[in-house]
Amino acid sequence: MTSATLMGSQRAWAARLLLIQSLVGLALALVFYLAFGDWWGLSILLGSAIAVLGNACLSWHFFRHGGARAAHKILKSFYWGETLKMLLSLLLFALVFSRLDEVKPALVLLGFFVVQCSHALALLIKR
Repeated sequence: MTSATLMGSQRAWAARLLLIQSLVGLALALVFYLAFGDWWGLSILLGSAIAVLGNACLSWHFFRHGGARAAHKILKSFYWGETLKMLLSLLLFALVFSRLDEVKPALVLLGFFVVQCSHALALLIKR
C-alpha cells in the first residue's frame, strides 16, 4: 500500500468520524429538544457543534501533508491543528456563553463531552 493510498484511507476514516460525531450530536439534541424544550436541545446542539467544528479543524490541518518524506510536516501540522482546535473551542464557548442568556451551560458542556466521547468510542470500535 502506498503512502498516498494510506493517507487517502485515513482521510476517509476521519470524515466518517466527523459524520458519526455530527449524528450523535444531532440525535442527542433532538432527544433533549423533544423531552425538555427548545433551549435544552439548542444547548446540547451548540456544545456538539463546538466539538465537531474543533475536530474538523484538526482533521483539515492534519491531513494537509502526506507521505513518509513529510513526516516532520505532519507532526508539526498535528500540533498546530490541536492548538487551533483548542483556541477555536475556547472562542466558540466564550461566544455561546456571552451572547446567549437562555443557554444552559451544563448542557453545552454535556453536548461537547458526549461528542468527544463518541469520537473515542468510534476509534475503539475500529480496532
